[in-house]
Amino acid sequence: MNWSRTKMIFLVAFLALDLFLGFRLYEARQFTIPVQDSNGQSAKDELKYQNITYHPEELPQIKEASYIKGELVSFFEDTPVPNDQGQPSPDGGKDNKGGKGKINQPRLKPFARDLQFIEGKKVQVIRQGNDKAEIFVKLLKPFAISEPSSETFSSELATFLKTYVYQGGEYRYWKTDESTGMYILVQSYKDHPVFAKSTFENGALRLFHANGQITDYKQTYLKITPIENSAGKKMILSPINAIYALFNHNYISTGGEVEDVELSYYNGLEANRDTKIFAPYWHVKVMPSPGKKARWYFVNAVNGAIQVPDQEDETAG
Repeated sequence: MNWSRTKMIFLVAFLALDLFLGFRLYEARQFTIPVQDSNGQSAKDELKYQNITYHPEELPQIKEASYIKGELVSFFEDTPVPNDQGQPSPDGGKDNKGGKGKINQPRLKPFARDLQFIEGKKVQVIRQGNDKAEIFVKLLKPFAISEPSSETFSSELATFLKTYVYQGGEYRYWKTDESTGMYILVQSYKDHPVFAKSTFENGALRLFHANGQITDYKQTYLKITPIENSAGKKMILSPINAIYALFNHNYISTGGEVEDVELSYYNGLEANRDTKIFAPYWHVKVMPSPGKKARWYFVNAVNGAIQVPDQEDETAG
């Protein structure tokens, strides 16, 4: 008997069992909210009666969605490039061995070919602390970009992501952080944004900019795959039922307005330190009542449970 192979089979089996049981526990802990009939007709009638406005022609027509799994990717090898081969220190100071002008350069893993191709030509890749799953990238020449409200922002951002960021096409702009001014992007799966309770640790891209130019960025990346089991793909609630669930639990008042509804993935359950499970959620932007500030809510697209993120965590992937 090949004991090493047998042991590996047992380890893989136990890991799969942990994922499955964790997923079931996650579903069981969700507080299910009663919803209206499947086509949402009675919900439509009630929303109309309560003078709650939305844009029916803009509501997504999606009938089913999968649960997905996100695995945090490590960008760096355990052993860095030897110190005497490092790149010049950005501030010209001492390296971590006391020498001048060189830094202990991290060694990127082979899969990060996009970054390796441009490293030393357009960017400098820096590893911070012991976190191998986050990279800090400094542009050797800042990239000009317009304000997010500009008509050219989307095309300029797409060019930047394609040129400078590993798997940049998977990220989409989410918002500008009010306190720091940085642009925050999240990963997407089949064009649907993926949010987690701590975005900065899960599939997030933070762009630092000044004077209309991107100067640096920090990135984490999730390898996202659908969960292939009986619980993987589900029939989901209609957007109308998601809006009604918010009204039913006083997140929308009479005369309120729904500004946007999109399918997303949220609330990553940690299967282990580097793996999270995401459920399909309706991501709903609500003006609760006239004169109040709009905010986002997450409504579980399978069972109607509502998640109310903290304002700081609404960017959370």
